[in-house]
Amino acid sequence: MVCLPSTPYALVVKAKPTNTSLPHKFRVKVDKMFHDSAIVEIERLDSTLGWDWMSLTFQFTIYTSDEIGDDWYRPGNGYLYKFLPNETIHSRARDDCEELGGWLIIYGEIDDTVREQLKNQYRSLLNNKNYWIGLTDIDEEGKWIWDDWTPVTSSQMRWKEGEPNGQKIANCVISTRHAWYDVNCIRDNKYNTLGLCERPDLEQKNNRNNNQT
Repeated sequence: MVCLPSTPYALVVKAKPTNTSLPHKFRVKVDKMFHDSAIVEIERLDSTLGWDWMSLTFQFTIYTSDEIGDDWYRPGNGYLYKFLPNETIHSRARDDCEELGGWLIIYGEIDDTVREQLKNQYRSLLNNKNYWIGLTDIDEEGKWIWDDWTPVTSSQMRWKEGEPNGQKIANCVISTRHAWYDVNCIRDNKYNTLGLCERPDLEQKNNRNNNQT
């Protein structure tokens, strides 16, 4: 990791097998942070049978400040949300969210309360528009994986009846008012699709930590 002058405000870590053909999925929890290292807990989400060792690839997002501006919406679930201003293709929306220290929406999309809060908050913006979520089967057809490298579960799914439709070119997902559709990742004009970014609410995190000390 990068050696920082002080302990970061927050750290987001995700992990996956370096050999992307392996089906194993992991969840990473940050237990403690230091200025030059971190202690993380790795949970394997699939069967633990049949492996002696495995090479993993990690991605770290380090937040050194909680200053983000006042144009993010805070529903109180530990994350912040912001719509990108223009209709766009999936890859550009994902990259733009990463530039803002976030990702395409994951946790707010699978929380019914937060999802409705967002759609009510941005009702006028979403008029006749949809938004990309951080879910694709780009790596392997039919295996839907969130952008935090964890598999979608049955309880999280909001597919429209008949979706996903099985088309090999439909590898990305848009959320409408009522359901998900799997679509071509680059046909943005057809779907009037915006990017919805999600990132940690560092102010809420630090307030919670201060209250615990």
